[in-house]
Amino acid sequence: FQRLGEGQPPCFPSAGGLGTRSNLLMGSHTETFNAHEAVCVYDKTQGIEVPFQGPESVTIDDITKDVTLNGQPVRKFEWDKAMGGTFWKFNIVGWQLLELTVPDVILDDGNGDKANFKYRLGLSYKWKSGTKGIETLLKDQGGRDPTPLLIQAARLDLKTQKGKEGAWNELLHVAGQYGMGLKKDSLGAVIVEILETTLNKAVSKEEKLELDYLKQILNQKATVQKHLFEAELAIAVSGKAAEQWAANYERVAKVKTDYMMAMNVVAKGAGGRDRASSRVAACCCCSVASKVSASIWGSGEGSGGGEGSIGIDTDFSGKLGLSQQASGEGKTEVGNKIKWSSDIETENFDPPAPAPPPPPTSGPLKTATLTVPPAPGNAVGAKLKTALAGTLVPVLPAAITSAAGEGAALALTFDTSGTVTAIFVTVPGTGYVAGNTLTVNKASYDGTHDLTITISQDNIDA
Repeated sequence: FQRLGEGQPPCFPSAGGLGTRSNLLMGSHTETFNAHEAVCVYDKTQGIEVPFQGPESVTIDDITKDVTLNGQPVRKFEWDKAMGGTFWKFNIVGWQLLELTVPDVILDDGNGDKANFKYRLGLSYKWKSGTKGIETLLKDQGGRDPTPLLIQAARLDLKTQKGKEGAWNELLHVAGQYGMGLKKDSLGAVIVEILETTLNKAVSKEEKLELDYLKQILNQKATVQKHLFEAELAIAVSGKAAEQWAANYERVAKVKTDYMMAMNVVAKGAGGRDRASSRVAACCCCSVASKVSASIWGSGEGSGGGEGSIGIDTDFSGKLGLSQQASGEGKTEVGNKIKWSSDIETENFDPPAPAPPPPPTSGPLKTATLTVPPAPGNAVGAKLKTALAGTLVPVLPAAITSAAGEGAALALTFDTSGTVTAIFVTVPGTGYVAGNTLTVNKASYDGTHDLTITISQDNIDA
């Protein structure tokens, strides 16, 4: 291979996303690759990418990590790191180990059924004839990652082998198209080591139905837990509101008592010697106090003349809070003066939410179990082979009738005598009414009697 001259312009049209970058304004370092290694550069004279075998040095930009050889960009192959190489140079001499994970290998499980297997394979490879293999990779495959096609080829070989030892013809063919040579034994057979085999159990229709049912149960459990949390939260809020009301009442009672005591003092100072005057003053005060309480009151007389006054300012807010202010002044004839004032402002809060409405009596069925009718209603004489084997028997909507509602589908299980042991709702339907019955046609399970199921309120999905 000819060496690339430094005078060649930077040109690199193929995949890899590289470009040249001046190293004058930023740091860079050199790194060597030996005679057992090669890099991929663009040959302007041929107009193609070619491998360039060492020993030689490349320049690596410390910031961008771009690699150049004699001023020409070196192509990066990120996928080669997983195959034992580096991202910018190939090992073109020694053997390298490649592990392949091959999923979705459908084989007979030994019981007459198909099963899904996953294999982990180990194979040794090297690039054919040194740089010739790299040339094939570049020219025929554009330098693309060979791993996906190698996995597909291994899957085809494993299916052909049917779980036994055999040839790896497809794997060998695809590897050759990418310039790779696979290691062979003394007889010329490709060496592939099966590192691990995993059986992904196939899921039958009945098992899938059970899994879907369990999924519905988990969804319902989550819904129930959500409703319980909401109910507990509502109870907690209601309890907090009740505590707040009790505290408010206690404060109001104290203020009212303060009002009455002050009014009593004022009445005493204003009554004088005339008991009638005292009663008049008391009545005036009572009329004022009655706006708040009209309950607690004490009366009395004082000697000498006097005067008294009281003012009350009350404001009830619209959100069940309370704001009150009261003040008063009493003055006796002998010069004693009594002043008082009191105010209270309670917290506002919203009233508790109203109780939820009662659940509707009609709607779709819950995707859960229905109650099996007691004997003899459960003895329907099922003779269907799968029913007597204990597997789920699906019942389509066309085989189910009811006075109201339609579209529900069920799944039934039976014991060996043909008696119903469990009923599952697989499709909820619409419009079913609590108290009505579902009638399952006996043809669904090849029985001697129809199955009649009573719908309860708990069976309706509200």
